[in-house]
Amino acid sequence: MPKEYSKLSIVNSPIGKKNIDCSGSAISGVRMNPSKAYGEIPSLLQKFINEKDNTAWNNLTSKIDYIYYNLDYTLSGLNKETSFGNKVKSELRLGKKLLFKPNLVFPANIDEKHTVEQ
Repeated sequence: MPKEYSKLSIVNSPIGKKNIDCSGSAISGVRMNPSKAYGEIPSLLQKFINEKDNTAWNNLTSKIDYIYYNLDYTLSGLNKETSFGNKVKSELRLGKKLLFKPNLVFPANIDEKHTVEQ
């Protein structure tokens, strides 16, 4: 289970120990293993469609389940802090469309110096 950070958490940053910024826009994230998530989805889907390969289908659904589990985890955290779910439902009731666009970040973009003290 990923770590949760409170608004009072202190992180080590290049400019010293700092409190987590809680005055900006709310964000929520989760680290996923790309090989368990997005990796191979197009080829697995193609294999299932062309060859009716049930193993490919089972692997594909496992990847989708993994994505949804992690998506639920990160959106639950966001909802806990901001009532995000109610805002989305309200917009959908008004007929607006929902576009979900995950930002994929890989290890080269992660600064290992920023760690939370326990």
